[in-house]
Amino acid sequence: MTERKGLRQETAETIVDVVESTRRHASFSRILLECRRRGAAKWDRTLRKYLDLLVQGEVLRKNTRNVGSVFPMELYAVKSTRARIQIGLSVLIYHGLNWEIEKPDIVSVYSDISALVRAKSVRLSSKMILAGCLEDCLAYELKRDARAKRGTSELLVPILATRRLDLPYVFDRADRIGVGRTIRVLFRRISKTFFSPSSISDGRAFLATRGTFLRLMRQYSRSGAIKLLDEKGKGSDGIDNVSGLSESVIVNLAAKQLGVIG
Repeated sequence: MTERKGLRQETAETIVDVVESTRRHASFSRILLECRRRGAAKWDRTLRKYLDLLVQGEVLRKNTRNVGSVFPMELYAVKSTRARIQIGLSVLIYHGLNWEIEKPDIVSVYSDISALVRAKSVRLSSKMILAGCLEDCLAYELKRDARAKRGTSELLVPILATRRLDLPYVFDRADRIGVGRTIRVLFRRISKTFFSPSSISDGRAFLATRGTFLRLMRQYSRSGAIKLLDEKGKGSDGIDNVSGLSESVIVNLAAKQLGVIG
């Protein structure tokens, strides 16, 4: 998974720098002029997308001033050096996790511009949220479970075993928040289950899920991303939650994700 079409981390960071370098609140027109000079955003519609995202992510603050025109003047100022996005099981389900939960599970976390440009404004549980991308949700859920021991780490298995991910990004995010070694251990545990199983009772579920996982591994191998698994990773929070997952649990979780079992 890459950044959303038309939104780049470097451009968003330049816009924040432009706003921050203005002693007073920066007007939309002034930001646009400086962004054009720096070659960041040339069109007002493009700049608007970035500004709206940065405001929603609570990096920038937006105020308006009545200047006697049809439209009020829009003024921007830096609010935080960190971006706020929403993650949780509800967001993972939005991204395709085939699971049911009793009540909505959405939480806000502070992240960075890299996560912000990958986030998407969606309506969940009757409200608009800035949903983190799938890779961010995986890493942050692993961190949540390490802290609260909610037993949700195993729910990452269905995604890791069946969905192609931006491995460099998800591993980098995991390293940043202290679960880099943990997520690699989990991935290796899944890999060992499908490459060299020792005790699998449901042959039909195993064969169906193994085929999917092997296709993913071939794709990772062709792109060179598979080499990242050899890295130790930074941070082992929650590693006990994933290192003991049994082969049968891994296969059943992946099979449920694919609809092979109920």
